[in-house]
Amino acid sequence: MLTLKQIYDNKEAIIAGLEKKHFEGAAAAIEQVIALDSDRKAAQQKKDNASAEMNRLSKQIGGLMKEGKREEAEAAKLLADAKQLEEIGCFALVLEKIPAALATKVAQSISIPVIGIGAGSGVDGQVLVLQDML
Repeated sequence: MLTLKQIYDNKEAIIAGLEKKHFEGAAAAIEQVIALDSDRKAAQQKKDNASAEMNRLSKQIGGLMKEGKREEAEAAKLLADAKQLEEIGCFALVLEKIPAALATKVAQSISIPVIGIGAGSGVDGQVLVLQDML
């Protein structure tokens, strides 16, 4: 069994050995293993960065809560959650019954569409309920 370290350290020798044993496409297979490992490393780095950011924001929110600034803490949490949802692949976000200024801040800080229901006009789209309008 080959390890990634062996593949990185002796790539050419491994390819030659596999080809000698009539393993067709040895070079392509080794390159694919290396590419997959590179993708894995990038995903791990992205996960580590997201975890570090969440830890930082958690500490910030905890500090605000201790200071009695509950609304600011909840706003920071909502903003952090919106960014995380965007990062993991959400295609849109719906905000309901939050202050217009906060909804605007969320909409401006992420690139996915933000739909508001009673969240002011600073979002990308609004849901208007007929009974509420009358």
